[in-house]
Amino acid sequence: MVRKLLSIWLFLCLSMCMYAQEGVRSMSVAERNAAQGFNDTIDRLAEDFIEASILVADQGYELFSVLGHMAIRVKCQHFGLDYVFTYEGERMSERFLTFLKGKLTMGVYTIPAQTYMDEFASMKKGLMEYKLHLTPEQEIRLWEILDQEMMSVTDVKYDLFTRGCAANVRKWVTKAVQPDKISYKEPLCTHGKLISDIFLEQTEPDWAQFFVATIGGGIIVYGNRLSDLEKLVTPHDIVYEWQRATINGQTVLSANGERLAEYVPIEKTWFSPMLCSVLILIIALLNLWYKKPYVDWMLLICYTALSCVIVFTQYLHPMSVIGWSWLVIAFNPLPAICWHWRDKWGLYYAVIVLIWCIAILLAPHQITTYAHVVLALAFAVLWLKPMITKKILIKTQKIQ
Repeated sequence: MVRKLLSIWLFLCLSMCMYAQEGVRSMSVAERNAAQGFNDTIDRLAEDFIEASILVADQGYELFSVLGHMAIRVKCQHFGLDYVFTYEGERMSERFLTFLKGKLTMGVYTIPAQTYMDEFASMKKGLMEYKLHLTPEQEIRLWEILDQEMMSVTDVKYDLFTRGCAANVRKWVTKAVQPDKISYKEPLCTHGKLISDIFLEQTEPDWAQFFVATIGGGIIVYGNRLSDLEKLVTPHDIVYEWQRATINGQTVLSANGERLAEYVPIEKTWFSPMLCSVLILIIALLNLWYKKPYVDWMLLICYTALSCVIVFTQYLHPMSVIGWSWLVIAFNPLPAICWHWRDKWGLYYAVIVLIWCIAILLAPHQITTYAHVVLALAFAVLWLKPMITKKILIKTQKIQ
């Protein structure tokens, strides 16, 4: 409550600073402050009155931090204020079932800068700071926008793809510099890419990438509707572009950042999604000879569970990213529903899956991971099993 009252007070002060700014620069500091209702000698349009910067966190281990994180830090030494405005959501890894229900929420929060940095240091996550090259008026406007967002943006629906931290930072800064505009260098790093390309290229570790690809098939369609600028939704891409972009000839972001917390590289587990997929493929192939029914049922349960997650997140989950997913061709509940008649449709569906795998490998965009392709082949073997075992039996009988 105290933090909100302090933010409201600062918002009022900054609003008064912005009032009647046209022509005030020709006045003395004392005259300008008197005109704005202040009786001190603080120059609120001085270059160092407000310092704004971007905080960029390195990629983390948790699902919610696999792309890193981005926030805005604003400080005013004259009033002893130093806060981080961050767009945060509930931790998906801790409330996974809530995420599947589409009930995770996000909001804009204000955290003392030192507390924010100490938290990253304690978690051994890297944190970099890049100075924003804004005019005093733009910095005041930015702080006003952040205060407004903190008070109005609460408990909004979580959306991993279109309402992330970095996309909001881009929106806030773009709004703060108006009527000026950020001039980007062409081509942008997102040029010709789909959203799926961007997310899969920058997601680590392997299991997190597998998860993002599993639930993110719909972003392939949605990505085609976005401009290259609207695809700047990851911290890495925004830092890269803002270090090249300019506002009235001045680069938006400093070229060299200051490290506030040390980075500990992500350790990749030896049990990767690809290894898991290969093991499932081997089990499916071996069971052509051993013919264990319980193995078939185990494989079918795994397939059905994965298919239900894909179909649910693409077509039933209340996210803004809804559209056709190529994964649904190879992973859907129909084979489980029609399991009893697999000897009739198994061959045809296996051929479709094989064509799908070849198309995925030849696609110009990174639609999904190779682990999904291997998994699709493993389950194709399961659909072909009745036909293959029948032919083996016929050959055995002829030999006898």
